[in-house]
Amino acid sequence: MKKVDHDFVYRIGKWTAATAVGTWAQIPGMVKLLLLFMLLDMLTGILSAFVQKSLCSQDGARGVAKKALILILVGTAHLASDQFHLGLDLGSAVSFAYMVNELVSIVENCAHAGIPIPGQLLDALAKFKPKRSKADG
Repeated sequence: MKKVDHDFVYRIGKWTAATAVGTWAQIPGMVKLLLLFMLLDMLTGILSAFVQKSLCSQDGARGVAKKALILILVGTAHLASDQFHLGLDLGSAVSFAYMVNELVSIVENCAHAGIPIPGQLLDALAKFKPKRSKADG
């Protein structure tokens, strides 16, 4: 049986943690908030599906893929802002737009799970709900 080099494992773990913290520190605040909203949306979506007894891994995978595409859009907007010296943080603006979408989805997930949502909140959020295109079905 091979002996595990605990010092090596410790150094790798320490390096990984330092890299993760350093990377997280470089992410703009609006993107961090978007990531938090995405996590909350996924959590409320899973809980809502559990309450409705309609958990489906394909739906979950489709949702994760959409969120990955959103993050690609946000990253591309940040790169464009930096590369073309636009003088504004386009990536944070795109992040904010998608945060509103995530907030609407969180409230919808809670409503589908049977949580009572005040009518005024539903009315206000309905104004931000994205319009469905023909491609969406």
